[in-house]
Amino acid sequence: QAHNPPLMLGLRQLPLEIRHIFWSRLLLAFAFGLSFPFVPLYFERQGIALGTIGLVLAANLLVSSLGNLLGGHITDVLGARKTMILSLAWRAGITLLLALAIMANAAASLTATLFFTATFVGQIMAPAADTYIAQRFNFTERSNVFSVMRVGVNAGWALGPVAGGFFANSLGFGNLFAITGV
Repeated sequence: QAHNPPLMLGLRQLPLEIRHIFWSRLLLAFAFGLSFPFVPLYFERQGIALGTIGLVLAANLLVSSLGNLLGGHITDVLGARKTMILSLAWRAGITLLLALAIMANAAASLTATLFFTATFVGQIMAPAADTYIAQRFNFTERSNVFSVMRVGVNAGWALGPVAGGFFANSLGFGNLFAITGV
């Protein structure tokens, strides 16, 4: 017999593993927003030209897209849960390396490479999370669950840069990235 869900599922009505994904995506967006929007400021303080910084940010969008694209294939091979876990672990490790590079005033090319790599492996999680949800909910429930997930991501992106803005000067860019990695 078909399950008739309410018109809009709330977070509390979702299974525990889906709530974990919600909070993970909110926390990831928050952590990413805490530090990554300040990459242009860091590069500018390193003396990088604004045009070059713009190219780095544009390249990062391309890297993000490639992470999403490859994430679907990796999810097909490894499964959604394993892909999410590996993406999170790799992103955390690479972001901690990025924090160390910033603290050590490493070359801009190394910093940009780590920035790209953290973005790439982090984006692998998105198709895995979407697949995990799609495998557990029927067609009519999916849009509700995806909407709840989007609220979490948007909330994280709204709160992260605000917190990062408050702490950037007092903690320094390297420490912001270390917090993001943790």
